[in-house]
Amino acid sequence: MVPLLRIHHDSPRPWTHQASTMTAVKLGDVIQIDERSYRYGAGTLSLHITQIGDQVRLPDGDWLNAEGLTLRTDGTQADRHPRPAPVRLSAIRILPPPGGAHEHDLFGQRRADGT
Repeated sequence: MVPLLRIHHDSPRPWTHQASTMTAVKLGDVIQIDERSYRYGAGTLSLHITQIGDQVRLPDGDWLNAEGLTLRTDGTQADRHPRPAPVRLSAIRILPPPGGAHEHDLFGQRRADGT
C-alpha cells in the first residue's frame, strides 16, 4: 500500500499546483519547495519523493518529513542517494511527472488535460 498524505490546496499554476488537504502527495511524485519552506539547503528544492514520513506540527506550521532524490532545474537527477527533507506542507508544489504534462486532481488521480 502506498502511503498518502492530504494537505491544503492553494491556487494552481498552469504547470504545477500547490499541495493541499485535498491533494495526495505520494511516492514517486516530484515536488518543488522554495528555500524558506524546507530544511536544510539553499535555493528552490525539486525532489522526487522516495519516502514519506510523519507529519509534524511546529510553531510555524505543519511540516512533512520526506525523503527523495534531488533534481536539477532541467529535471535530471542531481544526487545518487535520497536526501531527507522536512518540508512545509503549505508550500509543496507537485510538478507533472517526467515525460508527460499530467497533473493530479483533487483525489490524486492524474489528468492529461490539466482540468
